[in-house]
Amino acid sequence: MSGQRPHLHGWDAAGRRALLVLVPSVLLVLLLRALDFGPVLVPLVLVVALLLLTLLLLGDAMRVGAGGWTEEHRPGSPPPTMDLRLAAWVRRVETHLTSRGGDDALEARVAAVAGYALRRRHGLSGETPLDVLRASAAADLLGAEVHGRLLAAAGASDASDTPGPHRPWRADELAATVRRLEEI
Repeated sequence: MSGQRPHLHGWDAAGRRALLVLVPSVLLVLLLRALDFGPVLVPLVLVVALLLLTLLLLGDAMRVGAGGWTEEHRPGSPPPTMDLRLAAWVRRVETHLTSRGGDDALEARVAAVAGYALRRRHGLSGETPLDVLRASAAADLLGAEVHGRLLAAAGASDASDTPGPHRPWRADELAATVRRLEEI
């Protein structure tokens, strides 16, 4: 073995503990014999040894740190402290922003939330989010750009100002839409 000592950390620690109990016990026995203590000697030494072992055990227990209870965060999963509804929105947004074609479900859900907010906060009426978004007051409250984006997401065929296939929302458009919904 190229001159290295094998790792005996556990044995070294046990040997030290044995010495910490044995040395005071031997010293106590020698002292009590010198004082001619008599038949009480053995039980007294055993009590002292038990007390020392208990103190060593408590010392070991206090040195041990907290358990390794770390919770690892996997990509694509919400942090453990996140609310489940918030986690669902985070997944929707991540899916939308990382996919090539976007996620129509996210856009439809944001349009539904917009319809609900307009109905609840401003008293606009309509059976579906699209009906609420088609109200003229909705255009005034949301602004032309956000209003057009939400109409297209809710399924209005006349909302798109650009012909051709649907273009997914970019991150800045999504942020502007959410910010505007928070403001109304």
